[in-house]
Amino acid sequence: MAIPPTDSPLRVLIVDDEKNIRQTLSVFLEKLHCAVDLAGNSEAAIVALTRQPMDLVFLDLRLGTEGGEELIPRLLALSPALPIVVFTAYSTVQTAVDTIKRGAWDYLAKPYTPEQIQQVGDPRPRAARPGDAKLWRRRHPHRAEHLSGLSHQKRLCWLGARW
Repeated sequence: MAIPPTDSPLRVLIVDDEKNIRQTLSVFLEKLHCAVDLAGNSEAAIVALTRQPMDLVFLDLRLGTEGGEELIPRLLALSPALPIVVFTAYSTVQTAVDTIKRGAWDYLAKPYTPEQIQQVGDPRPRAARPGDAKLWRRRHPHRAEHLSGLSHQKRLCWLGARW
């Protein structure tokens, strides 16, 4: 299922120190009509987010010698409502809990499937799965102010309505 055309494409930032992961994920998301930016480290991610607002970030937990979990609050400081999906090959329950507590939107273990990425990358899954959008609004009432800057179609996605 492809992301339907909207007034603007979904802007996605992929932050991973492995070039092949960035490229593979980028190709897949571009086929879903997303506009993709790439960053190989935390500083490049900050620059990319400062240069242009993003709708979604895929963030590797280990960025070479850096830790992706330290980048989460920095990204959220620049864009408080930014959904950040953390992915890692070193998945544990504790790392999942820690990243969600730091503000991550979702957590995926590598290797992930195209279907998992599509579910996260498509702005509709949170709205299409009963209860998820309402749960998010209850857990993150301070992030609801971001809705005013979204297109009508994206706003409907965030609010849990179907089109």
